[in-house]
Amino acid sequence: MILRNLNLFIVLLLTSCFYGCEIIKMDYVPEEEQIRNSFGSFLVKPAEVTGHYANMDIDCIVFTYRSEASDSADFWTLLDDALTEREWKCTLEDETQRHYERIFRKTGEQLFHSAEQMRISYNPETKFAVVAWVQADSLDPVERFSENDEASFAAKVVWPRFERLAADEKGTAKIE
Repeated sequence: MILRNLNLFIVLLLTSCFYGCEIIKMDYVPEEEQIRNSFGSFLVKPAEVTGHYANMDIDCIVFTYRSEASDSADFWTLLDDALTEREWKCTLEDETQRHYERIFRKTGEQLFHSAEQMRISYNPETKFAVVAWVQADSLDPVERFSENDEASFAAKVVWPRFERLAADEKGTAKIE
């Protein structure tokens, strides 16, 4: 009887190891206060800040807000100024969207190299901004965010959420 219970326990344990990750969700919806406190440099004259997605395992977040910037030029200028001060580099720029990256090399105090990518979309007609950010740690130095393992997670999970929200011109989409 004990052996049978032990076998059952082992089967359940192995099943939970292989399939249980889906049961224990690492996803959550970030609160406005967390966004304002941790991602304030991504906010340009913000109003109506709404969290859509974050993950406790992979450092990432997706959120939206309405900006009270006077126009598109004002929005992008204020954002670029804030991010340049924090060592962000623009890697893609068009009329409605920009991508930024920031790489930190490991120092004596840090255990890992860090690579971050932030994407932001802005609709000047609705003043709706969508922000997605992912941070990756690496034992080896990297030159670009795409060289990290978290880049594949971002491509499957984070960037599609960002794109769906950015495509929603009225800013009413709900992302699961």
